[in-house]
Amino acid sequence: FGDAKTLRNDNSSRFGKLIEIHFSESGKISGAQIQTFLLEKSRVVQCAEGERSYHIFYQLCAGASPALREKLNLTSAHEYKYLGQSNCYSINGVDDAEPFHTGKEALDIVHVSKEDQESVFAMLAAVLWLENVSSTVIDNENHVEPVADESLSTVAKLIGCNINELTLTLSKRNMRVRNDTIVQKLTLPQAIESRDALAKSIYSCLFDWLVEQINKSLAVGKRRTGRSISILDIYGFESFDKNSFEQFFNHHMFV
Repeated sequence: FGDAKTLRNDNSSRFGKLIEIHFSESGKISGAQIQTFLLEKSRVVQCAEGERSYHIFYQLCAGASPALREKLNLTSAHEYKYLGQSNCYSINGVDDAEPFHTGKEALDIVHVSKEDQESVFAMLAAVLWLENVSSTVIDNENHVEPVADESLSTVAKLIGCNINELTLTLSKRNMRVRNDTIVQKLTLPQAIESRDALAKSIYSCLFDWLVEQINKSLAVGKRRTGRSISILDIYGFESFDKNSFEQFFNHHMFV
């Protein structure tokens, strides 16, 4: 959920994390707590040529069972515009279906119920379908509304709202001016921005929820002794023979 293929690394972490590992009186690991930060939300809606969005999207498309595919109205990764913009769908030597099944086993291990797992996959599918939502101009000021097609109805069903609510979200913006609320119609660029913001928000909330479930499973509880080691892992700043300014800057900051 947090790793992706970049130009220089097929499995790059695109988030940071601090893992606090707790120990019992006898020195054995008794639990842990994970804090995450700086999830690269922009990768959900935009990635460079030759890179991929988060692995889980491709794994879901490749590994979902026929029953799950039908429930999510899921197609192949090539059918989704968010995934297609970088012209990179696969990683050499990797079968995306295999880690999908491993990931489901991991969710079982940290006690995420089957029902919640299906909700997780529904949110992922909703993000994929959002990019396929198209808009049509409705007046001479170039304001738009989403087309009421399969993409729109699928997103509404997956996130649990009706089509009218979703249409309002993707075509209008509420602005607070003093004590009044002004409803502003959106042009196409504004509608695209609003749609992408919704997709990033859904994924970010899903990611935070997953971390919360993992922490519940790793909780120390009464075994807490105060003895712990904290490990900081910064995302995406690999050490190469020639590093970018961003990598150099972050190295100095954390030193």
